[in-house]
Amino acid sequence: MADILHMKFYIIIMLFRLFSGMLYHYYYSPDKQIMIIAPIFYYAVEGGFISL
Repeated sequence: MADILHMKFYIIIMLFRLFSGMLYHYYYSPDKQIMIIAPIFYYAVEGGFISL
């Protein structure tokens, strides 16, 4: 049971980092078309999809 709760908490943190990264890239990136694709790959790998 603790593993399931930890997994949900981990996924919530990961999604929060994903969206905050997208917002960051939206406001600070000069090229608006890259902002959808690039942060998703970056934060998916860096946020821990592979380790999950």
